[in-house]
Amino acid sequence: MKKNKIAAAFDQPADDQKNKPEADHVIPVILGVDLANKFIQGCFRDPDTEKLVNRQYTRDRFRKLLQEAKYGQMTVVMEACGTSTYWGNLCRKYGHVPVIVPAQIVHAHNTGNKDDANDARCIWQIGFMPEVKHVRLRSTDNQDMMSIMLLLDSIIETKTQLGNRIKSFLSERGVLCNKGAEAAMSTLKKFCEDAIAEEKDKNSQRSAVLSVVSSSFCGLMKAIISSEQTITDFIISWAASNEKCRLLMTIPFIGPITAAAIVIYMEDPSYFRNGRAFAAYCRMVPYHIGTGGKVEILGIHNKGNRWIKRLLYEVSQGMYHRVMMMLKQGKDAADEKMPEPLSEWIANMAARKPMKKVACAIANKLCRVSWAVLSSGTPYVQEKSSLIKPSVADPDGKVKRCRSVRKNAVKGVMDAIESLERFWADRREKAQQAA
Repeated sequence: MKKNKIAAAFDQPADDQKNKPEADHVIPVILGVDLANKFIQGCFRDPDTEKLVNRQYTRDRFRKLLQEAKYGQMTVVMEACGTSTYWGNLCRKYGHVPVIVPAQIVHAHNTGNKDDANDARCIWQIGFMPEVKHVRLRSTDNQDMMSIMLLLDSIIETKTQLGNRIKSFLSERGVLCNKGAEAAMSTLKKFCEDAIAEEKDKNSQRSAVLSVVSSSFCGLMKAIISSEQTITDFIISWAASNEKCRLLMTIPFIGPITAAAIVIYMEDPSYFRNGRAFAAYCRMVPYHIGTGGKVEILGIHNKGNRWIKRLLYEVSQGMYHRVMMMLKQGKDAADEKMPEPLSEWIANMAARKPMKKVACAIANKLCRVSWAVLSSGTPYVQEKSSLIKPSVADPDGKVKRCRSVRKNAVKGVMDAIESLERFWADRREKAQQAA
């Protein structure tokens, strides 16, 4: 009686040479790591005892585990977090293979309670799954430049918050002002002058309060503007010495700040298959939802890197307004001739779509063009694109239209601050002379 295949498989001897692994082939140990500030949870299968080890390490002990490399080269799988880049580079330094997985994937595969041991075990199991989406590990230099861009974005946000605080202080007292830090400081100076002029008692409490509040506003605004200008000057000098940034500055309306942001965020164009992949990485593409075979295309997602999306949108708005201005000038002209070369693609889309949709479409095309320029290593060519005329002729040329650095606006704000400080200094001097 013939045995079936399953029975024949069980009847094979245990010492069959075909089932033995090669002597030189060593399966790497997969280490699942749940990172934290003080303690790190590690989960792996010990190759000697074949037991699952799930224990807690201190930072020094975990660093020693990576440095000793007791189990040879390990595949260290960790969840994406604030310290994953540091530990990933440290793993690479000691000869291990770092793998960073998004937190959404870890959360979706965790079937137990939320604690360090279960998280580490879940991350360890994800290390065996094929085709799992990974987070790209950035180099130390790229991480430093990312920190510079994040700091600049934080300073700009702080300056906006302070300007809104000044406008709120004035609006509570019935005074309105225009947008911008310069208008806020000028209106504050005028309000202080009017308030002091109306006071009969020159040594009243209100005068002292206004002096303290306005002086604090001036000191904060000066510190913020000084820090912003220092970081901006550093980025401009870095972009001027970077070959990739000089290539990107041949694209219309892209100046040193935006060029540096794209180079830092992209890091290497070979990481992306095409320009569309980089546009999706920047989240400048619409997202969709669907079920039952029905897919609905939605708008631009709020997720993604905030400062790269803001810079791309500002550049796109500048290009859009340039095209609309040229259209208006062409209609007003007697011969209806455009003053400079115009983008028919932007003009046709502006006639059918609202401004923000057109700006997002331009930002998407800028991502694709930026990837094409950096991947080919050649300057922007007008004939190959549907954008407007380039701002410079070659990578070594001088930028003609760059609105990233507004030195005139900075000078106006500083003049308004100095004028307000001079007002209070003169008032204190008069008070001392009267005493």
